[in-house]
Amino acid sequence: MITNLGDGNVTTIVNNAADVEISGLELELTAQISRGRSGFLNTGFIDAEFSDFTVSDSEGNPVDNSGLELRNAPESTLNVGLDYYLPMGAIELGLHYNYRWRDEYHTILNNDERGLVDAGGFHSSSVDLNWGEHFTHQCLRPQQWRRALCPGDPHWHQHVWPVQPA
Repeated sequence: MITNLGDGNVTTIVNNAADVEISGLELELTAQISRGRSGFLNTGFIDAEFSDFTVSDSEGNPVDNSGLELRNAPESTLNVGLDYYLPMGAIELGLHYNYRWRDEYHTILNNDERGLVDAGGFHSSSVDLNWGEHFTHQCLRPQQWRRALCPGDPHWHQHVWPVQPA
């Protein structure tokens, strides 16, 4: 917490919780849809709150924060996406789409509504081009096959240039 001391001076006061209860569940799924196409789903559910947390206010009076939600801990999250890799000779084109959603969460220790961040969803996509060159030109393969066909190859150089729309 940042506290204004007056005269333009501020200080940071660190509050340590005496006891926190956290329980949750996470699920991660990945599917190989077809050659070069895959998808994934990640979701999480968390219940995180202070179970015993007393702090002092600016005048030294004790304030019981037990039962408040932890900061920056949304109750649920979801992430889904698709990846497509297209081998084109010695190069590989990658197309990626991702949707991420997270529940509302608090950013202020005492769960003041001014620090409540609304739930939100975010789309992102990217395109990348991978290619590589072996010094001896003996094992030139697209990135997705490199590890299987050239294991432990110390001479492999990978070049990745991601492009993301603004």
